[in-house]
Amino acid sequence: SKRIQPVSIGGVVLFIQRTGQAIREFVFNFDEEAYDSPSITTLSPSIISNPVDIQSQKGFASDDASYIYVTNDDGTVSMMNIDRSNEVSAWSNWVTEGDFISCAVAIDEPFFLVKRNIDSVDKYYLEKVEEDNFLDCYVETVSGTSATSLDHLDSELISVATDDYRVVKGLTVPTTGPYTV
Repeated sequence: SKRIQPVSIGGVVLFIQRTGQAIREFVFNFDEEAYDSPSITTLSPSIISNPVDIQSQKGFASDDASYIYVTNDDGTVSMMNIDRSNEVSAWSNWVTEGDFISCAVAIDEPFFLVKRNIDSVDKYYLEKVEEDNFLDCYVETVSGTSATSLDHLDSELISVATDDYRVVKGLTVPTTGPYTV
């Protein structure tokens, strides 16, 4: 395997193949009374690109599904939703304005270190995945009908929605964006 810490989820150990071309699970096969290591990326071989990190988020009583996050060397993240008890699994690819560098899961919340080029300067952000929010570099700074504290997005194209408005660097404007700050 590649020199990246394997993860355990749903009774199996997942590891990245030495070449970085596949992710395999190490699981006991009761029919053969031996361990197998089949690829879980066989049907989606292009979903990973030389992985540099793998993390797992285990399901809970309210959500049986577990998640695998694979940070790729091309700045993307491959995410697998897996529910072994129902034999369901699906891959998706995440991209952002910038590069995903690594991932960490604290209890049940995934965080990503993301490198973004803001105003011609590389900056690093620790970003948390929000279930109700699918925005990159998300900041909640709305107070009434205006927003503040958007200095970290100077010169960037933004779309911030609250009700029927888009907010730009402390000013409320009609919803006809996105706007350049």
